[in-house]
Amino acid sequence: MGKLTASLGIAYMTLVSATAQTVDLFKREGKDIIPKEQFIAFYEKESIFDYAKEKKTHIYKEFDTTSSNGIYQYKISMGGLSPNSENGIYENLNISYKGKNILHQYGYAPLWDVSLLTMNKDDRNYYIKVPLDDNSFALLFAGLVFDGDDEAGEMIIVVVNQDKATMVYDRPACAYSFTPAPNFAIEFTEKTDDILNADGYAIGTKADMKATKHKIWKEGNMLKYKKWN
Repeated sequence: MGKLTASLGIAYMTLVSATAQTVDLFKREGKDIIPKEQFIAFYEKESIFDYAKEKKTHIYKEFDTTSSNGIYQYKISMGGLSPNSENGIYENLNISYKGKNILHQYGYAPLWDVSLLTMNKDDRNYYIKVPLDDNSFALLFAGLVFDGDDEAGEMIIVVVNQDKATMVYDRPACAYSFTPAPNFAIEFTEKTDDILNADGYAIGTKADMKATKHKIWKEGNMLKYKKWN
């Protein structure tokens, strides 16, 4: 009886996942990327760092990247108010093209490495790159998770297309499944749970599997999205 119940439960979850409505994460109009409000309106309109936006910021890290066809070259930088980053934490990200900023974005709270998105505790990269077509790609950035907080850290997704960069996603995310490009897909929840050792002490953070499930994946030159319970 127990095995039958478990099998029915798995079948139900599979059915729910398969029938969850799939939508485009954003729209394309020529070279313009048009975000959808529901994917970028989770946090308050103003970052907690807004008081500092007129103050001098320091660059902590800089990276060069190009479109798949090599025509468009960009510089990605991470920075903050302090002269130096502490433990890889930063407050804002910048993307520039031909020396001109095409995106300057503060996190709602401090930003960090992408280890909770790639599910690799040793991953200290500042972003994940997902090529979409010859001219465009997506970049994923991750927010810091505070001790004792059951809300996942921020996940910011930016689509860079030719001479423009647009934020298309800004919500909490802690992954429980991750596949890198070229077959990019990430499944996540917006809530976190503790990883416990044998003595019952928290030794890490994982996705809360009781929470609503979300998935974003690449299909053609688009990112698709769906969610289910």
